[in-house]
Amino acid sequence: MADFDGLESFPATLLGECKRVHEERLGDFEYIFFEEFNAAKCETIIIRGANEYMLDEIQRSINDSL
Repeated sequence: MADFDGLESFPATLLGECKRVHEERLGDFEYIFFEEFNAAKCETIIIRGANEYMLDEIQRSINDSL
């Protein structure tokens, strides 16, 4: 959230609150999870697959189901 001069700032009202924050390893990567938001406006789905083709198919299936 940078302005035209490149200064990054944002009001504290844009920050959310959650009850649980934890780091978890999935495969070769570590992820930080934020859970139980007070006012959730979005969700995240992490997909994994053996190759790009499999990931593309999973992504299409998720898009179709949503």
